[in-house]
Amino acid sequence: MQDSCAAFGFAPKHQSRFAYGPTEPNPVSAASAAGNIQGYWLGRNEVLISTIMVLVLVTAASLFFLLADRVISGAWA
Repeated sequence: MQDSCAAFGFAPKHQSRFAYGPTEPNPVSAASAAGNIQGYWLGRNEVLISTIMVLVLVTAASLFFLLADRVISGAWA
């Protein structure tokens, strides 16, 4: 029974599922926090491409919903 529980991520009460306790620092999260402090700025090319992609997808979605509304309401029936 204990082996099948461990397979799904459940540990018995005398064992911990976590490798690090509340008082031990986790080296992965410490490195991630240090990377978040540094930050990252997007370049002009990335901003331009992202803006164009958003505009194209918003236009496509609005045309899709306009067409779906016309079909559902029976305007083209």
